[in-house]
Amino acid sequence: MMKSWQKHIILALSISLSASLFAQVDRPSLADVEIQKIFIDANREKLLGNYQDAAYLFRQVLNKDPKNHSAAYELSRMYDVLEEDVLALKSITKAVDLSPENVWYLDFQGQVYERNRKPEKAAEVYAKLSKKHPDNEYFLFQQAHHLVGADKPAGAVVIYDKLEKMMGVNEELSKKKYALYYGLGDKKASESELQRLHKAFPYEVNYLHFLAEFYKKEKRQKDLEKTYENILRLAPNDAEANLALADGYKKSNNHIKYLNTIKPIISKSDVDLDVKVRELFPYIKVVRESKDQELKTLVLSLGDELTAAHPTDAKAHSLHADLLYHSGNSKEALSAYNTTLKYDKSVFPVWEQIMYIHAESQEMKELIQVTEKALDLFPNHAKVYYMNGFAQSYLGDNNEAVNMFEQALMMSGKNTALKYEICNRLGVSYYGLKKYDRSDKMFERALELSPEGYSALHNYSYHLLRRGAELEKAKDLSLKANKLNPGQPTFQTNLSQILFKMKEYEEAKAWIEKALQSGGDKLAITKELYGDILYQEGDKNKALENWRAAKELGGNSKNLDQKILDQKL
Repeated sequence: MMKSWQKHIILALSISLSASLFAQVDRPSLADVEIQKIFIDANREKLLGNYQDAAYLFRQVLNKDPKNHSAAYELSRMYDVLEEDVLALKSITKAVDLSPENVWYLDFQGQVYERNRKPEKAAEVYAKLSKKHPDNEYFLFQQAHHLVGADKPAGAVVIYDKLEKMMGVNEELSKKKYALYYGLGDKKASESELQRLHKAFPYEVNYLHFLAEFYKKEKRQKDLEKTYENILRLAPNDAEANLALADGYKKSNNHIKYLNTIKPIISKSDVDLDVKVRELFPYIKVVRESKDQELKTLVLSLGDELTAAHPTDAKAHSLHADLLYHSGNSKEALSAYNTTLKYDKSVFPVWEQIMYIHAESQEMKELIQVTEKALDLFPNHAKVYYMNGFAQSYLGDNNEAVNMFEQALMMSGKNTALKYEICNRLGVSYYGLKKYDRSDKMFERALELSPEGYSALHNYSYHLLRRGAELEKAKDLSLKANKLNPGQPTFQTNLSQILFKMKEYEEAKAWIEKALQSGGDKLAITKELYGDILYQEGDKNKALENWRAAKELGGNSKNLDQKILDQKL
């Protein structure tokens, strides 16, 4: 591919080269005139962008006049444009051999050596040019650059020292020397370069930051802290320095002191949002797990400060929403997530959180509305179909739930965990449609995907119980579910129901009492079943007491009122 900067070669240079070549005191011969004509034609083709034709004509000049260094140079440039690097090097070497003092030729030779991955040769060329033109900064920079490429950093440092004497201390040279010294393992010299730069420009905060980065890399904590203190004397609101000094509080888990220290930074709108997000993001986990209300309140206040400083940035509102949600403030989190969507609707995890909040709050109509909006943006996302199906199933529309779950299953790809959830829910929905064979198949498939999926184990056993089918299998499934998820009163009650149905009353009583101790005393179904078991044992008064308690808890099973009225099963 042609190099764009070479498509427009200065005509004046070509004319001057041509004129210098052919200017003679005597009248030129016919052969000289012919050569000059070809040379001019070659330059015309070059200027027109016809580089192959130009190269051909320059070769013709060299065939007729092998010592024509101008033609050799121009041919080299054409080969360079055509990316024929080896031929370009051959031609420019010929030009330099014919005219060894020509600066233009030597400079171009150095460039061609670089393109041929010969940095040592390029460095030699620029060393020659630097010797002839010791005040030329460009040649010295090129020499140093190629010495680095040739893995001769010490030599490059010597050249940069020469340049520094000519130019004075400056950022570019100091950074180059620092990098070379560091690469050589000379940490003392590396530090010295950065300190010299700071001393030369004592009010330039960026140079102190260079020094701080060095101390951080070398784990020199005291020097690092001192440097950040110097930065804050010059720039009291410097975010990085403030955060770095506050970091000690974070490492010692003094979260409240740390957050109070960085609060002024969070509230400033001119501090990079990503810096703030990086500091606050870990506190999502902290507020989720901590019982310290003071800490939670402080974190949430920083979330408020963040959105106040960046009111139209979706990222700020999203983080604020995460902090609210994991602090247990679901309603406020929902509002913050919706504000996030106002500024950026493309981030799926935000939609996902909104769906979870509606599901957890049992706001199924709202969940359906959200998923329908999400489907317009994410039509190929299995999770959206799954959540819509979840809501439809909850509201009793099993046909629509099955449609959504089946669509989710097709799109779930290699997401085994999601496939398990979908199959589990399909089992429940197919049961609701009285398609028991399909229901059983889906529960079986869910358990193939996750043999220890206690939710599917429980649901499968429950639906077998309701059908009065395969009670022994239902018992085995429920026992396994309880083993995998112990202390779950609904699981324990379900197992007790199965055992009661199988007339294994003693074992049924043991499990229902476990359920009552695990929180089942707040469940109508658990209290009613306990009453049934007590009645079966002959304790009619206790049975009636538990049936009445079940009624008070909202129990509305088919026979509960009759049991209370008749005072018997």
